Amino acid sequence: MTVLRLWLIIGALLAGALFVACGGDDDGDDTGDGEEPTATTSVEGGETPSDGDGGDGGGDAQAELDQLAGDFANREAKVAYDYTSTAAGTTDQGSFTLYWKPPDAWRLDITSSSGDVILISSGGTTYLCSAEGGEGQCFESPTTSAIPLPFLSYFTDPGSLTDLIDTSIAGVDIDRSEESIGGQDATCYAFSGTADGQTGSGQYCFSDDGMLLRLATSAAGSEFTLEATSVDTTVADADLELPYDLLEIPVP
Repeated sequence: MTVLRLWLIIGALLAGALFVACGGDDDGDDTGDGEEPTATTSVEGGETPSDGDGGDGGGDAQAELDQLAGDFANREAKVAYDYTSTAAGTTDQGSFTLYWKPPDAWRLDITSSSGDVILISSGGTTYLCSAEGGEGQCFESPTTSAIPLPFLSYFTDPGSLTDLIDTSIAGVDIDRSEESIGGQDATCYAFSGTADGQTGSGQYCFSDDGMLLRLATSAAGSEFTLEATSVDTTVADADLELPYDLLEIPVP
């Protein structure tokens, strides 16, 4: 595979999910195909009501979600996700597996209609790898930061997911429910409302220990959903090694 071909795949992946970056302020969603919720509560303004049964009671949804997002940023994990994005009448489906080793080492294996790409970041350097169209190879990214796939920062930047959550749930109605996603018990926060003249809805689902299991958004005719299909809590050092030989690109 040529370097040019690999960058074309990256460009196609970026274009397919670009609306997520543009529509983050008005997130929304369908709730996916998980099991029916076993319990649901509905409140306004980002607060969850008292459970009425001796539970936490009276908790603030934003504080809960901020805590869960913070836990997610700081825990080792290997999670497989399926995703679907729809924008401007075009739908793209794919999957990716995240290997996350805090504070800053990660790997992302992406499979989509545009091709298969592996991104690895370790020691402050990001590598692009692929076996598309021939023998596999990796090369060091010439950029100074991670490849800007819109949803990538939610996993690699500890503050990005928290900022998205805080913006999208401010002052809107929230339904809290319990589901099973990817074999994990999940607490889901579904929201809907209007901000800056645009109506959006969405859902965030986390395990009790902060694993992001579902993120879904819908606004301005665009939709994005990712959902965990399997979860592991261990990432081996070998998982972050380059899967193919490193191609040295001569510097002009």
